[in-house]
Amino acid sequence: MTPDTAADAGSGRSSATGSAACPPLYFCVLHGDNKTALFNITCQKEHLISAIRRSCKLDQNTVIELSTVGGQLLKLPELQDHESLSDQIGSRDVVVLCKLQASKHPSIEPLLIPLIDNLDDFPELKELTESVAQRVAEREAKLSPKQLAEIKRLQQQQQQQQRPSRSRYADKKIVLYNKVKPRPS
Repeated sequence: MTPDTAADAGSGRSSATGSAACPPLYFCVLHGDNKTALFNITCQKEHLISAIRRSCKLDQNTVIELSTVGGQLLKLPELQDHESLSDQIGSRDVVVLCKLQASKHPSIEPLLIPLIDNLDDFPELKELTESVAQRVAEREAKLSPKQLAEIKRLQQQQQQQQRPSRSRYADKKIVLYNKVKPRPS
């Protein structure tokens, strides 16, 4: 089995031609502990994000970003839903899965968190991550007391909204008792 047909089989698609004139249009996403997933490069953004979440086991609230191995962000959140990544990366390119974590204040850019265990293997991406974290920390340190109070109030509101509603029986323990048979006398 050639690498082309192996990649097609791994993506759930079959290669009808297998010729060099019609190369498979996929790219590889690195995530976790040296795990890889293949995705169609011409896939629309909304479908691509859904497939990445499903394949990499991310929840719906995670804001996904992709970075090249060289540390260049693909700015996935800025793409329109009908656009694809085919203009930004090439076929068979390798990208790293990242998430964007909101900072304390909406006016400050989000933190970039690569979702790979071996970040030391990608020095450019590590440098980008550290520089973004430093900029965010500097901007958060410059927040006024009024802005910090507003942030705290918003966080408390979010926590109250995220608490699950409890029924009146949620705290009660249900105990089953075995009937005691009388001893034969």
